[in-house]
Amino acid sequence: HRAHLIVVDFRDRRTIAARRLHAPCGWTPFEGWPAIFPRAHLLYGRTIVEDGEHIGGAIGRIRRPEFAPGATPELS
Repeated sequence: HRAHLIVVDFRDRRTIAARRLHAPCGWTPFEGWPAIFPRAHLLYGRTIVEDGEHIGGAIGRIRRPEFAPGATPELS
């Protein structure tokens, strides 16, 4: 069985800051907004967030889109 458990405290609001997010672009349009973040997150029996900090590695894999043979995606 696979289980996910996320623990949140709805009274603990924090301000979104790009420097604390795990996004490759390094910015967010939500900078400065109040938000609720998980206090703990268990994924497949592994703790990946503890005391509000990400401590686990990446889990999963990147899935690339599949195209018909000879087709390429439209880029704009």
